[in-house]
Amino acid sequence: MDPNYLHNCHVFIFDGKNDFEAWWLMMKNFFQNIRVWNIVETGYTEPVEGIELSSDAVKELERNRQFDCKAMYYLNTQVQLHVAKKFIHAKSAKEAWTILVNSNRGAASVRKIRLQELRRQFELAQMKSMESVKDFIGTIKEIVNDMESNGENLEEVRVVEKVLRSLTAKFHTKKTVLEATKDLDNLSLAELEGELLMYEMSLNQQPSDTVEEVLQAKVDHPKGKDVNRMDTNQRGQNFRGRGRRGRGNFPSRGRGNYSYHPRNNSNRDQKNNHQQNQRNNFQRRDRSNVQCYNCGKTGHYQNECWSNKEVHANVVENSSDR
Repeated sequence: MDPNYLHNCHVFIFDGKNDFEAWWLMMKNFFQNIRVWNIVETGYTEPVEGIELSSDAVKELERNRQFDCKAMYYLNTQVQLHVAKKFIHAKSAKEAWTILVNSNRGAASVRKIRLQELRRQFELAQMKSMESVKDFIGTIKEIVNDMESNGENLEEVRVVEKVLRSLTAKFHTKKTVLEATKDLDNLSLAELEGELLMYEMSLNQQPSDTVEEVLQAKVDHPKGKDVNRMDTNQRGQNFRGRGRRGRGNFPSRGRGNYSYHPRNNSNRDQKNNHQQNQRNNFQRRDRSNVQCYNCGKTGHYQNECWSNKEVHANVVENSSDR
């Protein structure tokens, strides 16, 4: 077989975390199939400089070098970049393979330590004041994925609750709305991310007070009740009226802003009250020394004289008889 011939490798790419043993076994079978496993497992020896080799030895050395390069090519292409950096300075496929095995074997103890660190990162993660929703949730997702890669799967509701309690203060109202209107047990992380992204866009486009008031209204009146109802004592104050006299107790006509004032007595009422007070005072005056100019008797005035009334009554009676 031509050692320069490259084959299609269908082994999955190793990410440095998941299923190293399965990847190791599949790569071994692949290397055996293309006849480079001996070079990977045992390697070959480079001759000392200055020693002359026979023609067969030269051909064998050249063949081993080509197989070694071929194995190195597959090792570099079947792992992720950060894994390949571990053996980037290896001088042979055997050395590179040994580095991979030593760094990933004994994974139980390594995984346990890694999980402890990831759990700590998950619990301490908090959204920064200038951090966007997308960046923060991306960080949480990365930690969760690393935990799953090391054998620990978190329920989605736990991740959702973690995101909600780690938000900054400006998301407090939105958090309250979600807790009041959504079933957190059935709320997916993708749906939560969408809700927070829309709210973040609203904060960036509108004055913060307006957004906060609207969301607070949703919390206080989730069924759409009117939150702008005026107190009974305030209904008559500071509103615009129109018409000749308008509605309410307003003295002027036309349009304008009016404040509520109690109705004052009219001038006519004041005049009538004044005359009535004068009459009452006149009637209460002492008349014992008053002499009537009509009958000459005391105790009354001329306009109150009964003699005038009797004469007037007789005149009226005589007129009716005619």
